[in-house]
Amino acid sequence: MSYFTKGTFAKHFVLGNIGRKELISVPYNEGKLPVLKLQVGVNFRNGKDTTIWIPVSIAGIRAEKLNEILSVGDKVLAEGPITASTWQAQDGTNRKRFNFQANSVVIIRSKGKKATEEPEEEPEEEEVAPQEEDEEIPF
Repeated sequence: MSYFTKGTFAKHFVLGNIGRKELISVPYNEGKLPVLKLQVGVNFRNGKDTTIWIPVSIAGIRAEKLNEILSVGDKVLAEGPITASTWQAQDGTNRKRFNFQANSVVIIRSKGKKATEEPEEEPEEEEVAPQEEDEEIPF
């Protein structure tokens, strides 16, 4: 899915390993909406090895299904927009938090791989379909 706002384009991907997962329910209309909150570790080198933990949220029925399938340590590829929220802390300073709202998630697993082995073959991919259908973009 692509996101357009006033002539701009943004498409974001996160590829990393799950470090933490939590299924919560948030009030939504007259019921509760399940939301799966993940912390996905992304590794890179900038003179030294560094890991950045990116908060990723998945909402709706996909959240419940992915909660059953995913485990800490699984590698995932998520696609969606990045949102920002701001608030004022108790000490009066303004704070900002970024969150990755996943529209689609691909679980990347190696064939026949045990938890302590290195992958020997190409990884298998399991995709959980986006909640909404992509709109066609005329070119």
